[in-house]
Amino acid sequence: AHADKIAADKIAADKAIADKAAADKAKAAADKAAADKIAADKAHADKIAADKIAADKAIADKAAADKAKAAADKAAADKIAADKATADKLSKDKSDKEKAVIDKLFTDKASAKAKQFKTTSDLLTQQANIIWQFKVAQATKKVLLVKKLTPQVNKLKKDLVTVPVNIKNTQGQTPLMLDPRRAAIVYGLEKKKAKITVNAKDSKGKSVLQYLIASPFANNINLYRALINAGAKVNNNDIKVVQNKLKTKPKQLKPIVAILQQGKKKNK
Repeated sequence: AHADKIAADKIAADKAIADKAAADKAKAAADKAAADKIAADKAHADKIAADKIAADKAIADKAAADKAKAAADKAAADKIAADKATADKLSKDKSDKEKAVIDKLFTDKASAKAKQFKTTSDLLTQQANIIWQFKVAQATKKVLLVKKLTPQVNKLKKDLVTVPVNIKNTQGQTPLMLDPRRAAIVYGLEKKKAKITVNAKDSKGKSVLQYLIASPFANNINLYRALINAGAKVNNNDIKVVQNKLKTKPKQLKPIVAILQQGKKKNK
């Protein structure tokens, strides 16, 4: 019985040891499983955190890239605008400069032409006075005066070759239009030498003859004769205007109308 008790106690003790060992093993396994779960949870949490950081960084990087691109696009657009503005300014400056040059050329040309017109007009007036004196001297047989004026008249014949007698001003008027008394040049010299265009018209279509009719010298028969002899064209309206203007001076009107009628026939 004693031996059996000892054996039973031993078996019970071995079983208690085995049970404890099994319990310890089970606890160790449970602890490991808990630790593994904690590690797995931490790894999962770390991954989530890392993914969030990566996602946030990607968003931030994209935002920075978009901002940089927008800045680059703006800089490019600003450069294009600046280049265009520079080009436009250069073009405008060039255009303004060219316009200024052209305007100056036209102004200088107009000024030079106006000066030349006045010079020519003054010269023709002087020449007309000499021619008129010469013709009157011839008509009144003042031999000495004719002899005195002959060299001047001969010089005029040469001068008229180089003088721009048909020059026009801005209204298209010639010196002969502005002072019909200059018709004395046509009257006193051969038409080919005088080279004055007696049928010139201004910008409104008004002829030299019509200027004479409208002038204070409309009753000077010699001026009409000078123009008609030089080939001035006459129309019915010209004759009507003269008749109306000189209707109170019948003695002057009749010979002038006769000369104009002759001119009209020459036209045909």
